[in-house]
Amino acid sequence: MEKKFDKIYESTVYRYTRGGFLTGDLVKVRDDYKSSEGFKKLHPDLQAKLNDLLSSDLNLRVSGIENKYPSGQPGNTDNSNGEVVLTVSQETSPGRYDGFYTFPTDIFEPVDVYPNRMPIPDSMVRPDKTKIDPDTLEYEAEYVGQNPFKSQTEAGYTPGDNQKQPAVGDDKQLHNKNIQIPNGNTFDAQSVGGGNMPDTSIYLR
Repeated sequence: MEKKFDKIYESTVYRYTRGGFLTGDLVKVRDDYKSSEGFKKLHPDLQAKLNDLLSSDLNLRVSGIENKYPSGQPGNTDNSNGEVVLTVSQETSPGRYDGFYTFPTDIFEPVDVYPNRMPIPDSMVRPDKTKIDPDTLEYEAEYVGQNPFKSQTEAGYTPGDNQKQPAVGDDKQLHNKNIQIPNGNTFDAQSVGGGNMPDTSIYLR
């Protein structure tokens, strides 16, 4: 239990030491992104690219998290101070990220879809012209569906044959008792295989 707790704790701490994001997160652009300081400081080309991303309904995923002020020393506290920038990509198919654009974190917010899978964009949904209009099935033959013990077919019967009609057979009815099947195997609960297994003791001699 202690090991499981450590894993959950470490994962939570790691998310919140990286600006609240993890690689692979589904994100969306904040409604008030234009008033954020990060958007105002963006180069006009990046602002235009962000508008292009907004015009598409493809999922946006975090494909990378970089330190805002990277340090050459892994143990430097600047590497875990929460000051990060996001690399955001469009998910053009499940698991495929296209385009890598770096933006400040205050432009995006994570989207939690757990325990469901990622949403499917409308542009990826194939038009389905299937029309289900159920109707009550009506039997043309009177005997079908009325008597469960009546055979629907008789030996040699073919549709349209007036000489041989389906008939009630005694072997189709349940009598709530064991009936010996002609030429069938016998059954002995005390014997291996119900008495229908060959004598294998000869192979042990």
